[in-house]
Amino acid sequence: MRNCMLLSCLLLCLAAASAHAASIRNEGVVATAPPETYAGSKACAQCHETQYEQWSKTLKARFVRYRRDLAALPGDWGKSPLRADDVFLVVGLHRKAAFVDTDWRVLPAEYRFDKHRWNRKPGWGGRDYRQRCGMCHLTGCNPYEKRYTELGVGCEACHGPGREHIQEESAETIATPGRDGKPVLDTCRRCHNGRNNHADAIRGFAGTYHETD
Repeated sequence: MRNCMLLSCLLLCLAAASAHAASIRNEGVVATAPPETYAGSKACAQCHETQYEQWSKTLKARFVRYRRDLAALPGDWGKSPLRADDVFLVVGLHRKAAFVDTDWRVLPAEYRFDKHRWNRKPGWGGRDYRQRCGMCHLTGCNPYEKRYTELGVGCEACHGPGREHIQEESAETIATPGRDGKPVLDTCRRCHNGRNNHADAIRGFAGTYHETD
């Protein structure tokens, strides 16, 4: 009887772990390095001012942001199916915007900039943003531990943790896409894959990510 109970508990634990893993999207970049090995994009500007200035103007830098002011939220909130006070993060700038609450749940509606209207997204209910979107939208994101180091696609999303590089100031302590002999686009395709329109952003891409000093 005791063995049966132990087996049942084990099966329940395995089922729970399997369900948890299934809720985590299998794409993007899962951070395996500890948070203290990251420095943040602002730290890169000390030596790479040109690249930092260029990056800071891109969609990657501004795509995910904290809600600063209710009045600055996109869309007509008088017609919104959401409560503006529930918004913690705003995701998106040009085509549409999604919203995340303080529990990191994606709120069940989005605002379409092109059509100036709200669309309900009931399938988002209960989804943790860090586990479903964070591997591509956040830097240093570990969906299993629900942690990240920076909002948006920072320098370390493509180059890897940079604290050692800042301390050592050596090219050997930082990853440079394309320098490992693999196509540069291999790094992009971890997120800009064939799902929906994600590949459109790199269609026709040829060259480096940013200017050089």
